[in-house]
Amino acid sequence: MSEHPAEDMAERTRTIRLEMHRLIEREGLTENEALARVLPKDRNRTKKLRRWREKALWPLANSVSLLDHSVNSDIHCTSKTGELSEKDLLKIIHALLDTIEPAERPIGATAKGRKSPLQTTMIAIRIPRSLDQQLTALGGPKSRHIEKAIMLYVQAMKADEGAE
Repeated sequence: MSEHPAEDMAERTRTIRLEMHRLIEREGLTENEALARVLPKDRNRTKKLRRWREKALWPLANSVSLLDHSVNSDIHCTSKTGELSEKDLLKIIHALLDTIEPAERPIGATAKGRKSPLQTTMIAIRIPRSLDQQLTALGGPKSRHIEKAIMLYVQAMKADEGAE
């Protein structure tokens, strides 16, 4: 983790906040409508907005058009062929991962015969040791990292189906 968590949050959420600002300014959506549009499956989106406000990341300053231009030029002008570089693509994916929030698991909900209100299915997977070590290095429960990765994969596959 960095010494500057607000700067890390600003970097991770920049594209989301810019899109939200664009929806409000150009499409005339309310703040809540724009928030729901940029984070449609995020049950904690209002908490994120509150954190952005606490860190002075929202609302965006009047100079957002300059910021918007610099972000777009960073992402779109990466190679002569017009394709995204791997580094830029990974930045975008990282921002997308920040929008994915696995369902909250109630603490102690399954203790001593109690049924969890969150309906889940247990699966078994085998992963290479090197991947296991990388997941351990990230910290936090490995299952959460894997769940977010699977959710991102499913979103990508659904988007691909819609493009055909």
